[in-house]
Amino acid sequence: MLNLFNQATLFGLIGGLGLFLFGMKIMSEGLQKVAGNRMRKILAALTTNRFIGMFVGLAVTAIIQSSSATTVMVIGFVNAGLMTLMQAIGVVLGANIGTTITAQLLALKITQFALPAIGVGTGLKLFSRNKTWIYCGEILLGFGILFYGLATMKGAFDPLKGSDVFREFFLMVGDNYLLAVLSGALLTILVQSSSATIGITMALASSGLLNFDVSVALILGENIGTTVTANLAAIGTNLAARRTALAHLLFNVLGVIFIVLCFPVFLQAVDSLTPGDPSFIVRTTAESAEIGAAIGDQPNISWHIANAHSLFNVINTLIFLPLIGLLAKLACMILPGKDELMEFHLKYIDNRVLNTPPIALGQARSETRRMAHLTLEMLDESMAFFRDGNLKRLTALEKKKKSSTCCKRR
Repeated sequence: MLNLFNQATLFGLIGGLGLFLFGMKIMSEGLQKVAGNRMRKILAALTTNRFIGMFVGLAVTAIIQSSSATTVMVIGFVNAGLMTLMQAIGVVLGANIGTTITAQLLALKITQFALPAIGVGTGLKLFSRNKTWIYCGEILLGFGILFYGLATMKGAFDPLKGSDVFREFFLMVGDNYLLAVLSGALLTILVQSSSATIGITMALASSGLLNFDVSVALILGENIGTTVTANLAAIGTNLAARRTALAHLLFNVLGVIFIVLCFPVFLQAVDSLTPGDPSFIVRTTAESAEIGAAIGDQPNISWHIANAHSLFNVINTLIFLPLIGLLAKLACMILPGKDELMEFHLKYIDNRVLNTPPIALGQARSETRRMAHLTLEMLDESMAFFRDGNLKRLTALEKKKKSSTCCKRR
């Protein structure tokens, strides 16, 4: 098997994945810079209405093209006491739908525009003086690098189409969908990007190495694997934030179990919603070997994979949106206890928000205003003490002094 990975193939896989991840990062950062004010306004629209929360999560994730970033931000807000567990679950449900837009973009047959996008994006970023055009250049540059990386990965997989070893491996995975789900989850945990693993899956499928049923099983596992980022971010947070991350894991795992139980019906639903030749949708392992070797490239399979990803998350959200209360109770049952109330702490700023500068700047302004109000209150208390000499005022002043000192240290 090692002989299959010659230098060109190995370098193509590593380089293509690196370009994909780098392009996604640049594009996401450019989108965040362009839409910074809009994100603050969208997040400010949060209410206890679960439907509004869901649309907020969908909109923010569609804007920044990263469900992990949205979920980590939400955990930061819950940890800072700015969002309740119920609100957070609604937002994360919406984020799951918003992230499917990335897969739809990857399914577009626009790889030939990758290099022009890199050229135009670089020109705007280096030579433009207008900030908006510079940010748009970053978006175009990231977009081009992302698709160039995807094309590089697909080209690296092409020589493996005739490999009996690979065919036997994927046949083994195809015999057990649970194994495929587990493989997708582990791959996403290793790469720390569900978009990257979806790109890898599309590249494998488009090269004829994966059949549709196995691809969808991998996609289901990738939806589980992406929740690990949020659970890692929740380490060291308060109980409500950890419950939010756990709820994210729970509804993805429960949703995957539900879809696996009705897997043939789900495949048919995706096929009926997606135009293109359905001949590559195989039903048995023997057919998988024969058809997979015969058909070669599968030009329509990317759309089927993208639509499977979208349909899974839409179904999952529709199921759990009315059950947010039960999901919150289940998270509380698994993580019982009460949060220790911290009397003095930063209210608006959390380290997890710092990865999204537009949001972090808005939170810093809010924290600065809060500290200014606290300082004015201390000044009023001091003046009142000079007037009446009431020693009880000193106790309140001492507490507020500790609060300001604690905030500065953090």
